Amino acid sequence: MHKRSLVLLLLSVVLILAGCQDQQDAQDEPYIPEAPIEVQFGTDPETPHPAGQPLTLFVRVTQEGEGVEDADEVLFEIWREDSEHHGDQDGHSNGDAEHRDHQQSQQEEHQDGQDSPAGHGHPAMDGYETDHDMLEAEHAGDGLYQLEISFDEPGTYYVMYHVTARGYHDMVRHEIEIIE
Repeated sequence: MHKRSLVLLLLSVVLILAGCQDQQDAQDEPYIPEAPIEVQFGTDPETPHPAGQPLTLFVRVTQEGEGVEDADEVLFEIWREDSEHHGDQDGHSNGDAEHRDHQQSQQEEHQDGQDSPAGHGHPAMDGYETDHDMLEAEHAGDGLYQLEISFDEPGTYYVMYHVTARGYHDMVRHEIEIIE
């Protein structure tokens, strides 16, 4: 009887420890949502737009057709076209080449079984550096995030949105034209 109790006790301890290990393994796995976020960029009014007049930059963020109300971060990176080729005042480039390199490395990592699905952005802005203006958008509801801005000088400007939400990061550059 004593031997049987000891065997049952040892078996119980082994089962409890195995169950704890399964819970720890589940906690160590990163959460990757099944569906990526989708981001649509726009301006209101549409460009070309007169210099000195207010312009609203916006993104609509959705996942599986539903508006994302809980984005971690929505930023607009803005720079003039003529600063792209020559660098800005401090001699830094616009970061677009770094963005492409970073996005490519993120996709390569995913092919090795890490991070988010290839082609759907990357999970964070780690390693992405820029000296351009990074302006935070305000949440307006229904997955809409916006920023009102005016451009003092005519020219071509680049706007790259940076959206981090639900385990994904998406960033795409757009061109807008400001006229006199």
